[in-house]
Amino acid sequence: MANSWDTITEYAYNTQATINTNDTSSFATGENGTAILSNTAITYYYVRFSEPIKPTDRIIVEVRSKINPNVWIEAKDATGAAFESLGIVANTSGTGYVYGIGMNVINSTTVKVFFGSYAAIDCSAGAVSRRWATMLGYSDGFDRWRVRKS
Repeated sequence: MANSWDTITEYAYNTQATINTNDTSSFATGENGTAILSNTAITYYYVRFSEPIKPTDRIIVEVRSKINPNVWIEAKDATGAAFESLGIVANTSGTGYVYGIGMNVINSTTVKVFFGSYAAIDCSAGAVSRRWATMLGYSDGFDRWRVRKS
């Protein structure tokens, strides 16, 4: 059984602030995360943890609620009334669009976070995708992201 001191929660993010710019070196850590950008192309960011990722660690991308800035939600579970239960969904490809947020573990301390060209697919609008800028404009949406290791 693991001791409680074996489980340390760490937060990491990337400080790149230029839209559609991949980044492998602008590392930051802390609970505040960074702003979700209005990307229009598939974009990736590397994040780096100060402690190595252990086999028992859970690594997830989280987004912050605009309604309650103290609430962070796992990106794959994030929804908003404006999306009619779609919100930010797992990174995949549908009808030629790459949308949502996904990640890969690169090495013992680094994770690559992908943002698709679109935030979500709005099936109610005939599979027209929702751009990040549109999603960021919703008052009940999400405004920041981070990666949590625990």
